[in-house]
Amino acid sequence: EPAVITRNRIEQGTELNRSALKLSVPRDFPIAELYRIAPPSAVVAVIVRRLHVGDGEVATIWTGRVVNVAWGNDLAMATITCETAGTSLRRTGLRRLYGRNCSFVLGGPACGVDLPAFAVAGTLTAVGPSTVTAAEFATKPDGYFAGGVLAYDAGGVTERRYIVEHAGATLTLDRRTPGLEVAAVAQAMPGCDHTLATCDAKFANAPNYGGQPFMPQKNPFSGDPIY
Repeated sequence: EPAVITRNRIEQGTELNRSALKLSVPRDFPIAELYRIAPPSAVVAVIVRRLHVGDGEVATIWTGRVVNVAWGNDLAMATITCETAGTSLRRTGLRRLYGRNCSFVLGGPACGVDLPAFAVAGTLTAVGPSTVTAAEFATKPDGYFAGGVLAYDAGGVTERRYIVEHAGATLTLDRRTPGLEVAAVAQAMPGCDHTLATCDAKFANAPNYGGQPFMPQKNPFSGDPIY
């Protein structure tokens, strides 16, 4: 929707961390409000386009994502800091290692677990700063959801929170849950400790296990001549 937004000059250089784009927006700007308590679960993309009024040609001059929002001394404005999409080139590439534990992401393509099939929908009876309670969560043994994710609808946007602990009907989350209220329905998805025993007993997914649990216990490179 239209809004009054100003930005700094777009610069290109060899140091990507110095190419940040800063947007000055009204203090109650909807995107800024998303970051007031805790950042949203999903990435907020930013695209800057240039065009002339009455001209159908549009040029994209900058793409990136929001990394931070600051509210300074100016009571009327907030500053949204964005980083260019080029920073993704600094991320680690192939990183799978040889080890006993599985390196696959639970529910990912390589894992093969249909994670939504293991989710439990709960109608919340209590919502604390970092805890939620629903009777349905008690249908699973303690610790079943630990390491998993709680997903809920927050004004048309799906928010996710990491589940730190599961005891009875209560889940302890890693951070606050803005927009979540009593009587809301949230989906709790189980976690995985990436061991073969859990993969088999909890998810019946041992054929897709991504680790090497039967590798030798002794290190052949330890210097011991007897291996």
